[in-house]
Amino acid sequence: IAFGGTTTKTDMIVIELWNDNQVTVSDFYSITREAPKTDVRLGGTEDVKLIASEVTESSMKVVFERKLKTGDKFDTEITKGKQLIAWATSSSKKMTYHQKQYGVTEVLLNDNVKEDSFFDLTIIIKVHGYFLLIVWGLLVDFLLIGVRYFKSSKKYQVIHGIIFTAIMLITLISELALIIIGFRNGSGHNTGERNRIFHFYIGLLLVVLLSIQLILGWLTRFKYDSKQIDANIYNWRTAHQINSYLIVILAKINVWIGVFMFVSEYSSILTSWYIISLIIFIIFDRFYKKRYEAEPLFTATEASRTLTQEEYRLLKLLREQKSIHEIERQIPDLHWVLLGDRVYNTTGFDHPGGNYILDQIKGREIGRFFYGAYGIEAMNNLAQHNHSSFARFQLEEYFIGEVGELDNEVLVPIVPNGKTLSKQEEWTLFSKTQISRNISRYEFLSSSFKVSLRTRGVEWFGKHFTISSSETKTSKRQYTVINCMSTTAIELRGRYTKCFDAIMEGQSPLAELVNITEKMKEPAKTLTLIIKTYEIPNAFSYFLRGALAAKFQKFSIEGPIGEGFGLQKEFDGTHYIFCAGTGILPFLDWLNFLLERQIHSIVKARHGEDAARKFDLREQNPSEIFGKNFRVVLIGSFGSIDEIVGADIIESLSIYSEKYNSNIFKALIRTKDGKTLKGLPPLPKGRFDDAFIQANVERDANGFFICGSPPFNFDILNSLKRIGIDQEKIHMV
Repeated sequence: IAFGGTTTKTDMIVIELWNDNQVTVSDFYSITREAPKTDVRLGGTEDVKLIASEVTESSMKVVFERKLKTGDKFDTEITKGKQLIAWATSSSKKMTYHQKQYGVTEVLLNDNVKEDSFFDLTIIIKVHGYFLLIVWGLLVDFLLIGVRYFKSSKKYQVIHGIIFTAIMLITLISELALIIIGFRNGSGHNTGERNRIFHFYIGLLLVVLLSIQLILGWLTRFKYDSKQIDANIYNWRTAHQINSYLIVILAKINVWIGVFMFVSEYSSILTSWYIISLIIFIIFDRFYKKRYEAEPLFTATEASRTLTQEEYRLLKLLREQKSIHEIERQIPDLHWVLLGDRVYNTTGFDHPGGNYILDQIKGREIGRFFYGAYGIEAMNNLAQHNHSSFARFQLEEYFIGEVGELDNEVLVPIVPNGKTLSKQEEWTLFSKTQISRNISRYEFLSSSFKVSLRTRGVEWFGKHFTISSSETKTSKRQYTVINCMSTTAIELRGRYTKCFDAIMEGQSPLAELVNITEKMKEPAKTLTLIIKTYEIPNAFSYFLRGALAAKFQKFSIEGPIGEGFGLQKEFDGTHYIFCAGTGILPFLDWLNFLLERQIHSIVKARHGEDAARKFDLREQNPSEIFGKNFRVVLIGSFGSIDEIVGADIIESLSIYSEKYNSNIFKALIRTKDGKTLKGLPPLPKGRFDDAFIQANVERDANGFFICGSPPFNFDILNSLKRIGIDQEKIHMV
């Protein structure tokens, strides 16, 4: 097409149709009757932009645009009204060969001219362009911030789902409309046309990805709301996240290409916005992280709102040290958890990892999961996750109160100069003693506390301490209360059992017993924690192992905290302990008490009440704690007998049970080398599978406690369920 009715020394627009029905439109200038040259080649600019094209067997229709006045000396200034135009067509690839298909005609240039429905495509293109620019070029950046920081809000998730579903559906309709009508521009023969090809195929890819994203989004939402445990939820969620990143990146690239093709003068502005929005996102992210890391966590002792009757009742029951199952019976509809001694009502919480997680942790102390030490036991393949400071602040929105101080505390306060003490104080690492290849005893000193050797009652069994250090980035770690394994406690227990052996042999060890009782009244100076070292550089135990040598001796220790085993003095019947490796540690204070109760009961039966009173080291009449038929069966798996911490307690319980016909304790210990402790029958090598558990477990037992590695916990939990054990009786420690 040549303006002015001539084909020499005039502005031309050349439209080319290629073999694959690809259309290009280019800006040319004809100097002579020879083949014209592009404006760009002559030193001008490309000012013609292809909008749309439609090719059939008998015709070709093209929509393109050009400014009336471009400012390029090789372009004719176009005015509205009648224009004289020379035209020529040819099936030849040579510009100068027209096969007599040429002529001159007068055309009318005016606004709002409609040839036929084909030209309505320009409206679709403009709507398509403006919508994608606003949504995917600009608005999506703010929506991403919402996804990043409000993903655990159920209201936000609903809004997120509705907004993104609407955006994706409109985007899909827009993309599909252009594809179906035949909007596919360029042939790749120059840079501009390559952009059009990329624009089309990226759009086609986005159609596929958007369709997948809609399915993944609603499927993930369905999985989140489901009460059933499904390991695939994390695969769906990961796929949803990765796909969303791909969509955003590709959409932004495609928006930029579209702007560059049709309004290139604004492409630099869009590029600047992309850079600015990325900087804003990074600054926003860092600001939030620093803000939450800088502000003190978990300082409030009371809720910031008025509590409901159910919440008041929950705190009351916890302070009365009622068991989880008793609380569940009284307040069945309340979802709650403990983090340390802090209580949270999570009834309205929407967990980003799936709401089935809330059912798995209901009524439990969640520190091990929250700080990334363990994954949920019911899912063997669920990796542990250390929650961010932001997640911790979100959890605080559900805080309703603290359990508060309980009787029979393990720690004995020392109050220097009227100092007010908290449960979280600074302790100094005093010594480290290796027990086995990778298990050590650590002793800590405090200027604020000593440690009781004669803590009474049973409610504190299974509680734990949390320990952290400013010298490592590793989060807090939880280690069990284990008073019976301090150096002093081990020495006194050895003397205590010797006194028992002596009285049973007719001797009188009363003076020694008085001495032991007096020693028990003196609090120990050090807090004992037994910790297994994992050969992982980022592990807290790995850091702790080298802390003394590196002079990193100051640690923050909080406790004792947690729900413990939920034991009550009135409990009776058989209770099973399943443990593996250092999973024995939480139970040792309980087993140590059982040893004292066993000795007290035997002495009372053989030598009377007065003699038994001398063996009551804690002055609490242990024979009256638990029912007459109370019994513990320990089923443990260990690498070797050298790795069985508290072996002396287990051996003494087993030997006295056999020797004096005491039915209070039974142990089934399995080691990799087949060896076992004194007084115990050897077990064949292998796993504690369904057949073993079915043969050795009473289905009507009163309680089942499990503590070991995640695979061990998963296997035992599911084996117990398969043989018909009620979930309410199972306690994950």
